[in-house]
Amino acid sequence: MLIAAHDWCAQRNVLCPDAAIDTEDVLAYLKTGRALTPRVALDRWGIMRLAARVKELRYQGLKIDTHLVSFGRKRYAQYAIEREGEQR
Repeated sequence: MLIAAHDWCAQRNVLCPDAAIDTEDVLAYLKTGRALTPRVALDRWGIMRLAARVKELRYQGLKIDTHLVSFGRKRYAQYAIEREGEQR
C-alpha cells in the first residue's frame, strides 16, 4: 500500500521538507504583523492545512492567537502573532 509523503511523515511525527518550507512561509508572513487566514495561505503558497502549520509553530514556542471570524453562516480562523502584554 502506497501512502503520501505527508501521511508518512505525520505517522512518524516528523516534519516533511515541503511542510517545513510552508511553515517558514507562514512564520515570515506572521512576523510582518499581519493576520493570516486559510484563504490567504491557499492563494499565496497553496497551503491547504494552515492549522497544521500553525500547530508546528506553536510547538516551536511561538505564541499565536486564533480569532474566529464569522461571515454570514461561515466561520474561519485568523491567526496572528500574540503581541507583547496580550493574554490568550
